[in-house]
Amino acid sequence: MGEIAHITGGSTDQWKAYTFINADKHYQYLGHKQYDLHVTKEEQAVPGDLIYWDFNGDLKRDHTSLVTKVEDGRIFYTQQTKKWKNHRLSAGIRKQRMQDSRLLTWIIHIRGS
Repeated sequence: MGEIAHITGGSTDQWKAYTFINADKHYQYLGHKQYDLHVTKEEQAVPGDLIYWDFNGDLKRDHTSLVTKVEDGRIFYTQQTKKWKNHRLSAGIRKQRMQDSRLLTWIIHIRGS
């Protein structure tokens, strides 16, 4: 599948503050706007899907990243900075679980408008 172009917009601080750190509010906003939020399986992920991360298992989304490409069933995601461009999802999950085994992730596909 293809790759999504580099994300730009606003200053880095504004980008992080409003779209990544407030992940639970972001998810609620999309649901409130009546988008069809569909939890998808890893094997159905496509570029443009959102990944919500719950770092401590409290069922509140703590962070958001974006699926930027899928190659041979491997999901790659991007978040905030160039340092975090096209990281393998499986490696990110493994790293976070070493810090806290309660990690939960959701891959969300948005349908409709």
